[in-house]
Amino acid sequence: MYRLRATLIMWILLLLCLPSIGNTTDEVSAASLLKTVEDRFSDVHSLSYRVKKTTSLKNKPTQEEQWLFRYKKPENIRIDYQNPHERLIILDDEKVLEFIPEIKKAIKTDLTVMTQEQRTKFIEGILSFVSIDGLHFNHYQKSENKPAIIRRVRWSGADAYMIDGGDPRYVVYIDKEKRVILRIETYDTSGSLVFRTDTERYTEVFKDFWLPQEIHTVRLTSEGYVQSIILLQDIQANVTIPDEQFRFNAPPGVEVIFIQSAPKVQHE
Repeated sequence: MYRLRATLIMWILLLLCLPSIGNTTDEVSAASLLKTVEDRFSDVHSLSYRVKKTTSLKNKPTQEEQWLFRYKKPENIRIDYQNPHERLIILDDEKVLEFIPEIKKAIKTDLTVMTQEQRTKFIEGILSFVSIDGLHFNHYQKSENKPAIIRRVRWSGADAYMIDGGDPRYVVYIDKEKRVILRIETYDTSGSLVFRTDTERYTEVFKDFWLPQEIHTVRLTSEGYVQSIILLQDIQANVTIPDEQFRFNAPPGVEVIFIQSAPKVQHE
């Protein structure tokens, strides 16, 4: 159960110009810097924000998504996905509830019958579409032990650390004072850019806890580079969220389907 809670917390906290390079510094490690970004969330007992995400790909219509995210310790999440289609997700360490008003169906999945690996994959799949790049460096645990060069730089007007590591190469800029991620770049083995995210317009949600209000991303896909602009609005942390917000009362006419078996394992 502890591991499942850790998985949820990871997703909850999932769920976010050229530098003037100074001298290489040995006073901090890549692992400690990346961990510092994550440790800021240890004092967050509740968190809520509205998201507006606009995604564009050359020669294709712009797509707009909107949702409301709410989290309450120890492991309660509620996501009201509003656009382009309504969808409600409520989850804790024992179950996941998905409600789609358009088809008047709700699916309640029992997590306790799954193995840890099955739970992790299932939760990742459920939450991946509302994951926000830039709030965390989600792969830092896989990268922290790889060789990295750390430099003090000026980035977007702030004193920052630049972590340049690999293999394959990744570059992270972290605001020295606010301890927020300013930019992430990842590359493939040939050195081509795979992903980049830049954060802007930071707000101090509570003392010494800063979050960006605007995030720009570029991601390489099979159809080319996809660009997104993410706006975080109405950000609140450590405010009271009633327990009722994490319960689901099926409206009249809604069919609730209970799934109490682990996902089938597909063999090659």
